Amino acid sequence: MSSTATKPVIVIVPGAWHVPAHYAHLALKLNSAGYTVDCLEISSTNDEKDLPEDTWNEDISIIRNAITSHTEAGRDVAVVMHSFGGMTGSEAACGLGKKESETSGSVVKLIYMTSFMVQEGQTRADFPTSDDWPIIARLDDEKNPKALVPLEPLHFFYHDVPEQMTRRAIDNLGGCPLSHVAHAPSKVAWREIPTAYIICEDDRALTKNGQEQLIDAVKAQGIEVEVARLKASHSPFLSMPAETAKTIRGFLEKA
Repeated sequence: MSSTATKPVIVIVPGAWHVPAHYAHLALKLNSAGYTVDCLEISSTNDEKDLPEDTWNEDISIIRNAITSHTEAGRDVAVVMHSFGGMTGSEAACGLGKKESETSGSVVKLIYMTSFMVQEGQTRADFPTSDDWPIIARLDDEKNPKALVPLEPLHFFYHDVPEQMTRRAIDNLGGCPLSHVAHAPSKVAWREIPTAYIICEDDRALTKNGQEQLIDAVKAQGIEVEVARLKASHSPFLSMPAETAKTIRGFLEKA
């Protein structure tokens, strides 16, 4: 995309348990560079006792409707997906690229930020527990046995984030339905839309090796994936928002 072109709207799809407040620092950095940012709140982050048992399709609808609200108004969109957001975001963006879109705006870039860039039919449960794929959650026996809560979020999500910011981030964590780990995208937009990946090399939740395995599997399908690396945890939007924004801009502002 030329630097003189109109900047795309950046739609941020949050990871499991995460809400817009987690991405506020990143959004501000992108705003200051002239980007409009639409950070989504999805159904599965509801942490009340009535957390729906299955919000997979509802989350996909929320993401897709957010994207099309911009494309139907003639604006291009870049979709930035964090962590589990890559599962639902990959399906939600299907058919909305330049070649497929029926509107004047389209999705011009997918950016996976230490995120699940999976194949059709592949679930989170398909990755066997190992050092590369650690267990990071347990059943929420206290509030909702059909939901998952993160294990040691300081260790897995925020080990390089300033202490006060970490406390706020942990306080803001929402819910995640157990059913999510058994769902898989039926189609994936990275087959249609230019794709990039931000590897976070110090991630303890979705490890560097795990991220590289996901990228290699997509490249094996003949798909080009632009890659950038940050020396960051699972939450680069909190530990290094300026560098993360610069990386996203780098993907979007290339000629």
